[in-house]
Formats: sequence, structure tokens, C-alpha cells
Amino acid sequence: MNLRLIEQRQLTVNNKSELSFDELSSRRGRITITRTLLQNHPYFIMNLFSDCIIVAIKYDFTVDCIEYTCYCPSFEKCAEGTIAPIYSVSIKEGKPCKSLS
Repeated sequence: MNLRLIEQRQLTVNNKSELSFDELSSRRGRITITRTLLQNHPYFIMNLFSDCIIVAIKYDFTVDCIEYTCYCPSFEKCAEGTIAPIYSVSIKEGKPCKSLS
């Protein structure tokens, strides 16, 4: 599933203790998901966002994708003023997964 992303990073599940808001907001990223994936695997998507704070949503009708800007303890830290990296969700063996290629 090619989403023509600027940058891709691997999502990792971390057991982080509670972070302050400043620490959490420095771990921001953008997650791009196709509308088809959202419609076909809604419970996977709900699980994906279970530890995220979504701060913005943008729909791109030209590629039928939704981009969510989120704060998440699993994301890498971003320096203030930099563009948040893009994470994607892909389909492997007919199932959605957080691991990215």
C-alpha cells in the first residue's frame, strides 16, 4: 500500500511511565491511513489510537487518505519548530500492522 509519504518511521510500543504534557507534546507525529483501511478494520484503528491524543485531522481526497496529527508516547521526540514525521499503517498478509516497511 503506497501512500507516497515524505518520511516513514517505525512505530514501537513502549511501556512509558506517565509523561508530563511538555514531554508528551514533544513526541508528535502524523499517521496516514487510507479510508478503505479505516472502513475495513475499525477496531484495529481504534486500538492504534488508544494511547494517542489527536490534535488535528486532514483528509486528502486526491489519494483518499486521512492524516492525523497526534501526540503519542511511542513516537520519537521532535525538536520544537520541526515538521512532525509521518508514520503509516500498512497491510501485510491481509492484516493491518503497525510495523512499517
